[in-house]
Amino acid sequence: MFFARLHGLSDRVAKQRIADLFAKLELDEVARRRFGELSTGNKQRLAVARAMLANPPVLLLDEPTRSLDPLAAARMRELIRSLAVQNPPVTILLTSHNLAEVETLCARVAIISRGRIRAIDTPRNLRDLTSESETVQITLAGGEKISFTRQPEDELLDAKIRELQSSGKRIIDIETERATLLDVLERFEAADEQS
Repeated sequence: MFFARLHGLSDRVAKQRIADLFAKLELDEVARRRFGELSTGNKQRLAVARAMLANPPVLLLDEPTRSLDPLAAARMRELIRSLAVQNPPVTILLTSHNLAEVETLCARVAIISRGRIRAIDTPRNLRDLTSESETVQITLAGGEKISFTRQPEDELLDAKIRELQSSGKRIIDIETERATLLDVLERFEAADEQS
């Protein structure tokens, strides 16, 4: 209620908004406990609820899933996704060291290396800065594995599949791996060390 009053919300509106946020962030079971008594994960969820209290058009989230258990982190990511697509959408600026999470949640990413923004683009375009090629691993019946590197849009994978099938091999699995945001960050870190 203290933070709601700072935002100018009436008590009636604030109580409803708090109840909605506590339900959405699954904080009902800790609603009557003092902040200092809460676990780190519950403090984190409460901080996100406080940030959302006034329905801001822009939400700044610093490591929003830090200290959350895997299920609570997954629910937090889903909440962030839903905020970005609601009507009207919330613009979310998110900082995180969890690059897989960044790649999943963010439409645009800024790579920061040694305190400077080094690149801003979509996750896909940033990955393409490092390498457009991808590694392919085909697993055959009997456990045999075949690995090779290919360029996007080339015919190498199709040709390899046809070759294996025509020779009577049974394909069990095909995995592809492209550069990650970690690869992009490492590239900029290495460039900074050389300069």
